[in-house]
Amino acid sequence: MSATRGALKANADPMGFVDANGVARIVYRGDEDMQAQASDDNMLHELFYSGGQWLHRDL
Repeated sequence: MSATRGALKANADPMGFVDANGVARIVYRGDEDMQAQASDDNMLHELFYSGGQWLHRDL
């Protein structure tokens, strides 16, 4: 999952769960030291499994 495009290193323990539709999801706060752009620092991120691959999005 660490190779998922756009995903940042987590700065705390991530939380994983399966939603009501059976989709595996991981929510975490991005590590601000790993991102050069201040607009992405310390934001919430989600990894989710869809179509046979892990995808990323900012929350």
